[in-house]
Amino acid sequence: MSSNVATLCARIGIAAVASLGVLAVSGGAASAAPSQRVTVVHSVSAATLTPAQCNAIQQQIATNNERIDALEELLQTAPAYMKGDIIKKINALNAQNAALQAQFDAGC
Repeated sequence: MSSNVATLCARIGIAAVASLGVLAVSGGAASAAPSQRVTVVHSVSAATLTPAQCNAIQQQIATNNERIDALEELLQTAPAYMKGDIIKKINALNAQNAALQAQFDAGC
């Protein structure tokens, strides 16, 4: 079941990236085959965001930081079998914060 969940998450992630128009496949037709090379192009628009959008980004960063702090506290007392998942969550939140900060810096 966990492999089905992982496959579903991977497909949803690819679909989400493709729907944003930032997924380009080099070397031919698009395919989910592992032998295909995938290039992800990140674009940051320099459009000015509204104050409400800027505040929402700052709030999301603050919320993520609170979650990171809580996960880091949990990590210190968590059993060994849980630590990998906790670290993955922390890394994902840090990556999300980096993207949000870049968006904030570019448009606010």
